[in-house]
Amino acid sequence: ADSKPLVAGMCSAMPCSFCSTDYSHMCRVHRASSFRHVICVITLLFTTACEAQQQRQQQQQSVLFIGNSYTFVNDLPTTYKMIMDSRLPGYALTLDSSTGPGRTLGQAAQDAECQRKVKAGRYDFLVLQDQSCLPGIPDSFFPQKAQSTWALQNFFGPHARRAGAVVVLVETWGRRDGAPVCGDNPVLKEMFPTFAAMQSKLTSGYTGYKAALERAGANVRVVRSGEAHATLRLQAPSLFARLYAADGSHPSAVGQYLTACGLFAALNGAQRSQWKDPASSWKPPGITAEEADIIAHAAVPANKIPTVDSMAGDWVSKYELKQPTTWRVRESRVFVVANGQEHLQGNLVGSVRRSLSLQPGGSSITQLVGDTAWWSDGDVWTRVEGNQPAHYV
Repeated sequence: ADSKPLVAGMCSAMPCSFCSTDYSHMCRVHRASSFRHVICVITLLFTTACEAQQQRQQQQQSVLFIGNSYTFVNDLPTTYKMIMDSRLPGYALTLDSSTGPGRTLGQAAQDAECQRKVKAGRYDFLVLQDQSCLPGIPDSFFPQKAQSTWALQNFFGPHARRAGAVVVLVETWGRRDGAPVCGDNPVLKEMFPTFAAMQSKLTSGYTGYKAALERAGANVRVVRSGEAHATLRLQAPSLFARLYAADGSHPSAVGQYLTACGLFAALNGAQRSQWKDPASSWKPPGITAEEADIIAHAAVPANKIPTVDSMAGDWVSKYELKQPTTWRVRESRVFVVANGQEHLQGNLVGSVRRSLSLQPGGSSITQLVGDTAWWSDGDVWTRVEGNQPAHYV
C-alpha cells in the first residue's frame, strides 16, 4: 500500500508494536493517540518490571543453620545446596551457619556470633538442631534441656517471627546401638538402651520443641529425620547401616543426604510439582539411582490412618527405660512383653468420633507417621521388629 498521506496533514505513523493501535489518521488527533500509546508502553514496562522482580524474589532463598557436629559433619548446608541445584534448579541460595561441637541450642543462644546472625534476620528459614541426646531427656534431668526449651521460646522463636522467617527443626536420630556410644552416663544408658527407645524419646522431645516455638508465635516445620532412620531400619536394613559414620552416631554422607532430602521437602513443599526425580538428580558417591529414590521417599514419612492392622506388631515406648520390654499389638489386643512373656494390657478400640484408643485407660493415638505413633497422654511409640524386642543392630 502507498505509505504517503492520503490527505494533507495526515500523519504517517505506523501501528503501535505494543498495543497494535493504528495511528495512520489525522494529525489533529495524533497527539491524543500518542498519549494513549505512551501510557500503554509505560503500563507494559511497569508490569514487566513487576513480574521480573516477583520472579527474582521467588527464585531467592536464604537459610541460616544453627547446630553442632550433626550439622557440620558431612556438611548439611552444602548437601542441601547440591540437592536444590539438581532437583529444583534456578534458585539463588544464600546459606550461612553458626555451629560448634556438641553445642546445645541453649548454648547457641548465648553465643555472640549466633546472636548477631539470628538478630540480623537476613534469612527465610532458620534451621535449628539441638545436641544429639538432649531433646530426648526430660527437662528435670539436666538443666541444659530446660535451657534449650527456654532459648527456643524466648530467643529463636521471637526473632524468627520478627524476621518473617520459618523455623525448621531438624530432629536428631537415635544412635545406631543406643546408649553404648553415649558414654558411660548411667542415666543415658537407662533411657537409651536401644535405637528405638532413643528415637521414641527424641521424637517426643522435638514435638515439645515445636510447641515451645509455637508459644512464641513462630511458624514451625519439623524435619523428621529420626523417623526416616527408623523407616529405613525396617524397610532397608543395609541402607540404615550406611547412614552412620564409624562411631555409630554422626551422619555419614549417606545419612546427611537423608536429612537433606527431608530438609528439601520441608522448605520447598509449595514447589512440589517442579521437583525433579531424585534418582536422576545429584546424590553422594556410592548411592545408586534406586537407593536415592528409596532414601528420598523415606525422608518424608507418610501419614497413616491408625487402625488395628496398621498398629499390629512390636513397639518401644517413650516411657520404656530398660530392655527388653516392648508393646505388642495383635488382633486389637495390646500386650507388654517382658522377658519373653506377654502381659495383656487392654484392647485397641475405634469409634466414628474418636481415634483408636486403648481401653481401659482411654489414651488415644493422635498421629501415625511412618513407623512412629503419638498418643494423647504424651507417649510416643517407635516400631521395632517383632523377633528382636531388644532392638539392637
